[in-house]
Amino acid sequence: MRNGKLAVATIVGILITTAIFSQPAIDVLAPATGEQYYAGDTVWIKWTAQNLVQSAVYIEYSPDAGTTWEAINTEGIGTTDSDWGNYPWVPQIKCPTDKVIINIGEYEGTFVKYSGMFSYDFKEPTISILEPTWGKRFDAGDTVWIEWCTAQLTNDAVTIEYSTDDGASWDGTVADIVAATDDKWGRYPWVPAMAENADRAKVLITATDSSVETVSPRFRIAGGAIPVRRTSPPAAMPIGCMLKGRAFNVTNPSGEALTLKLATPGGRIVYAGTINAHRSHTIPIPSNGACIASIGSRSGRIKRTVRLPAITSGSAH
Repeated sequence: MRNGKLAVATIVGILITTAIFSQPAIDVLAPATGEQYYAGDTVWIKWTAQNLVQSAVYIEYSPDAGTTWEAINTEGIGTTDSDWGNYPWVPQIKCPTDKVIINIGEYEGTFVKYSGMFSYDFKEPTISILEPTWGKRFDAGDTVWIEWCTAQLTNDAVTIEYSTDDGASWDGTVADIVAATDDKWGRYPWVPAMAENADRAKVLITATDSSVETVSPRFRIAGGAIPVRRTSPPAAMPIGCMLKGRAFNVTNPSGEALTLKLATPGGRIVYAGTINAHRSHTIPIPSNGACIASIGSRSGRIKRTVRLPAITSGSAH
């Protein structure tokens, strides 16, 4: 029995030793917690590894403490590669952050190890546009969220313009000034008004001190009518007409002033006025009522004639 127990113990001991020895192991040596890197710097990613099934690793990074991950090397780095254990990486991170992490994982395996958290910043004035991205499509009336981040600006304030011809010219202003103290800083809502499709739209963000500017990738905006919205409708009125003492709102999300005209169904002008860029204007209905709205710009790019919403007797919807 004693020999039998000893034999079992010896066999179990061998199995345990073998199992421990064959487990994959990766030790991330650099970058280390608290290190600081700047745009253009080379980050040397250093590690040791053993017992990897494929004798290779992949490397990823996260700019936000592991919420999202991007590949640094997807093909795998093998033990016979010249940069095994000491891989050079020049980050292309768009925004300053103190939450960068590296992970090194077993290629085609499940074992992963993480670096310490380090920082990335810019030494020069920088604006990075995060949205809209290349090829995005927006329909008439959609809100285009313009997102950006900045670094090292003398004044934390920017202007935003748009182009419909790949930046050959800039058609108008989305926002005159957006400051870091504004609640729309870094994420500005824009509802463009295009009379025709804009397949080569871009936005330009410029620092107010003119130290730097950045152009977005190309995106697309489908053309459509400028939004016309009624308010304070009467309880009852003839179809297609609006009565004296009532009003409706016109919102102008474009970057230029627009001329609004109200006319009778026969075409007689009963109201003419201007709606400034990025403004809403309440239009009082004249005594003889109105049924047609004509909207246009001096440049001629925007020209639209729309019938005001038909309202039957009873309540308006």
